[in-house]
Amino acid sequence: MAEAANAQSDADHLSKQLDKAKSRMPIAPRETIIKYINTSLDLLKKCIAEYRTMAETADGCVVNVGRLSKGGLSS
Repeated sequence: MAEAANAQSDADHLSKQLDKAKSRMPIAPRETIIKYINTSLDLLKKCIAEYRTMAETADGCVVNVGRLSKGGLSS
């Protein structure tokens, strides 16, 4: 549970940073905005990859639970 709390805290902190960056966009130089967008896209790609990995792991857990409930886990 501690890891979940840490993740939530990190997410809250990141959310505040993103809100602050968003508020500065109207006065930011063009180059800064382009860099911000490119970094955001890279981060989004990494999040998508992690989401897929988590979904695959969750699917595997569901299969294992199903096998266990049927009387055993065999490979």
